Amino acid sequence: MKKIAIILITFLCFLFSFTPIYADSTIEAAVGSSTSFVAADAVAEVLAEVNAVDPNFAQNADVCLLFANSDYNCDELLSALNEEVDIPIWGATSSHATMTTDGYEVGGVSMLFLSGRHPRDLKVGVAAASLGSSRADAVSAGKQAVEQAVGPTIEKVDDNNISRIVLVASAPGMEEAVIEGIESVVGKKIPILGGSSADNTVEGNWKQFANEQVSEHDVVVAVISIRARVGYDFANSYNPTNKTAYVKASSEYGRLVEELDDRPALDVYAEWIGEDPANLEGMSLLGASLLSPVATYVSRGRIGCYVTGHPAIGNNNDGTMFCFKEFPAATKITLMDATVDDLIAGVGNSINTALKRDKMENSEIAALFLVHCGGRRLAIGDYRMVEVFQETQDIIGNETPFITFFAFGEQGNNRITGNAHGSLSIVPVIFSDRP
Repeated sequence: MKKIAIILITFLCFLFSFTPIYADSTIEAAVGSSTSFVAADAVAEVLAEVNAVDPNFAQNADVCLLFANSDYNCDELLSALNEEVDIPIWGATSSHATMTTDGYEVGGVSMLFLSGRHPRDLKVGVAAASLGSSRADAVSAGKQAVEQAVGPTIEKVDDNNISRIVLVASAPGMEEAVIEGIESVVGKKIPILGGSSADNTVEGNWKQFANEQVSEHDVVVAVISIRARVGYDFANSYNPTNKTAYVKASSEYGRLVEELDDRPALDVYAEWIGEDPANLEGMSLLGASLLSPVATYVSRGRIGCYVTGHPAIGNNNDGTMFCFKEFPAATKITLMDATVDDLIAGVGNSINTALKRDKMENSEIAALFLVHCGGRRLAIGDYRMVEVFQETQDIIGNETPFITFFAFGEQGNNRITGNAHGSLSIVPVIFSDRP
């Protein structure tokens, strides 16, 4: 009898240590949204939804991810939220819409709350810094913000179950420099994931949120230390064509492409897509390039991928084109293309890639944070974004909390690119509820 008891105890110890599904979940999440344009009413509606199942879930959470239409009075919005919760808040304005478990909603505000079951399960620090006016300023801003945010998350323990990530949101323009500054503090192994704040008209009405602060030209970071697995990807769904060229001249840190293969850049690009350069003047280029961006090829060993950049503003007088990504001189670029169907399918493909790469099961997803380019959303259109919503739910389940931020630039990592900036891209960040 004693021998049987020993065998049984040994077997149970083996079973519970070997099979993580029997462990308690470490992370819980809840999401809420509102289309009320009165800030206080919107906050009240979101919190009522978040707290519906678990009273005071929002108030007891460890962090709030906040995304709102740029037409809101964001100061009133953040003030109303801070009156109700005393937790770290990180986020930005989203282009035109947000998307959550409630559906794809034009306008409005959405919030995702994450909570660790125990104090050690989830630690978050949020901070902001001004981007300044030069690339060097932006590098310093990334460094300063992450240094301030790291403090609350530091724990001197050797725990292989701890995942660390940095969420980043900034005003568009110098994202590569911000990543450089963040990496100078945390190194290159910790993933930097997020997107650039956006508005509805590309007029600079975007905002960034950090705790009680609303900014117009800042970088805001959330350093997250979490006792659970985090899956992520960085993809774009575009396919390379056989049209390539080398950047011969560029300025504004590589954002203003002047010449491709010794010819005016806009002339080369117009020829590639079969368009008259005169029709790509100003912001007309942004719309014309939604399904035909350019990209750089990045490789690691025998595998590689393309990182897309969005040609945005054309100047037919001097033949230049301003892009939402740095393309320094000597960079080889490739014309990419896609259909709207490709863009829709790409969202689900990227989420599945993040799950498979990190060996996650759909059933153990605590929450999904999806960064989706605002330009991609524009190309897909409001009507067909419903298909993106449905595809997302088909993968993660109808009840799994998720939130989508439509950004004007995406920062991600797919293990090939390292931490990188691109545009017209997708960055899924999946929080498991298991170590």
